[in-house]
Amino acid sequence: MKSLYFLLAICFFGIYSFANEEKKKVLPSYLQKAYVIQKNAIVYTRPDFDAVQINNIPAGALVTISKKIYRPKNRFGTFYRIYISKPKKLRAYISEIDVVPRYIKSGFQFKMNPEFNQVKKKLKYVKDFQFNSDDPETILDLSDQAISKMRLIGLLVSYSWMAYESKSHTFPSWFVGVKLSGPSLPIKRIATDMNLIFSLSPPVMDKRLLKKGYIIMGDFLFKLPLFEVPHFLLHVGGGFMVKLKGARAPEKPALFEVGGGMAGSGALTIRIQNRLALLVEGKFYYNLLENKFIPAISGGFLTRF
Repeated sequence: MKSLYFLLAICFFGIYSFANEEKKKVLPSYLQKAYVIQKNAIVYTRPDFDAVQINNIPAGALVTISKKIYRPKNRFGTFYRIYISKPKKLRAYISEIDVVPRYIKSGFQFKMNPEFNQVKKKLKYVKDFQFNSDDPETILDLSDQAISKMRLIGLLVSYSWMAYESKSHTFPSWFVGVKLSGPSLPIKRIATDMNLIFSLSPPVMDKRLLKKGYIIMGDFLFKLPLFEVPHFLLHVGGGFMVKLKGARAPEKPALFEVGGGMAGSGALTIRIQNRLALLVEGKFYYNLLENKFIPAISGGFLTRF
């Protein structure tokens, strides 16, 4: 009888221990663990050695990285995406030569990397690396980064005289659209500015004002900073523009017109927060077909990406 009680006690203890055992975190199939082998390995905002450096990771740290390897457009260097604190919100990358991953790709499959266990045996104490804060806004604290080095995207509201073609009348138009601005977009290390705006203001076509129509406008500018301090950037730009005007019912559905020309701008960007900026911009367009200068003003909020 005592033996039965003893066996029941052992079973109860085993079940209790199993129930209270901390569940191991299982990584998604696209992630893996890796050891950092370089002293003060650098973490970047993009898979590019010219990108902004976020922080350094000490040698011997255990980190979570992607299985996928990322290559920059210039094809120099290879990177893993590294996940720290909040994988879904933090975009960061570490050089392939700075880590030893658990798995390596072999054909279309992944196999265990023998170097991973070799590094593990050499390390006396390993701890998952974390930055001091779990807040990705704090992790990506780029408050000291120049605005001219930031890539920005946002919504614009523009007021221009794009619709007019009559010498005796002016038909101003409201536009809404998107702006993409910053270096390496798409030309490496060159600051550019791209805008695509849309208006339902009825344009003038065939020397008459349409009842219903639309205007689509796009421009691509090369930017040049004139004056910059931590929270303000004054810059100018120049480039080219394209314009599409068309009619909507009850006008002729096939009635549309394409034009192009040059564009110039002068803008002030004000950083409100690390990720948010306010833009105030003045522009002029020169339409080659109409041989006219068309002024415009615009503003909007931009966010870093």
